[in-house]
Amino acid sequence: MVIDQLIYQVTPPRQPFEIGTPKAWEKIENRLGIAFPKDYKVFIDCYGTGSFDDFITVYTPFAVNENLNLFYILDVLHQADRKTTMKGDSDWTVVHPFKLYPAPEGLLPWGCTANFGDFFFWRMRGAPQTWETIFYNLRSGEYEVWKYPLTEFLYRVFTRQIESVLLPEDYPPQDGGITFVPCDKS
Repeated sequence: MVIDQLIYQVTPPRQPFEIGTPKAWEKIENRLGIAFPKDYKVFIDCYGTGSFDDFITVYTPFAVNENLNLFYILDVLHQADRKTTMKGDSDWTVVHPFKLYPAPEGLLPWGCTANFGDFFFWRMRGAPQTWETIFYNLRSGEYEVWKYPLTEFLYRVFTRQIESVLLPEDYPPQDGGITFVPCDKS
């Protein structure tokens, strides 16, 4: 599993917080009506709430901080989408040419960059372990499609196996010294 390679590349915190239990994950999945990719659940249970180098944040349904909470971010994106739709173009969405979950093959946010204008989404097409990553800039409408699930995408970014036009040229650092920064509990 690629999560093992990611853990080898970027050490998780010794005591991650805001992680799930099997019962909590079941409740979250029932609430959304989906099954999350296994690597996402293992990632959250290993790393908890936080970010990589204070730059890439992975949302979790267990985060108390609403800016890191999957449900809150999805709701904010839907609110923005409704405002966009109210402008009269029924084909335009916040993530044009895509639709947000729960639309068929809709996008579900899994993370963002530090400027909160670049979002990472799953395109919910096929089995959860095959969901691709859509890296989307909300300001410009530019996006990249990566046929990798969350942990493989992160591992490939951190090991410079992905060349992205949307990520800053200096990220990740050349020395490969990526760190996971747990979110402050306060």
